[in-house]
Amino acid sequence: MIIGHSEFKEGQTFSFCTKTEFDEQLPFEAVSRWNCESDDNTKHSGFEFTVIPKNTLINFSRYL
Repeated sequence: MIIGHSEFKEGQTFSFCTKTEFDEQLPFEAVSRWNCESDDNTKHSGFEFTVIPKNTLINFSRYL
């Protein structure tokens, strides 16, 4: 889930990249599945991973 001030179009695929604590880039793709607005006027958007490179998956698995 991403919380922000903009909605993501449902059904659209997005490319994301996050970094490790060592500044290693971890790219992945995800499809926007739902949106809702909270009481504080922020937008909540839920995603489903679609493409996760092996190195990204290995790093993500440390947090699951």
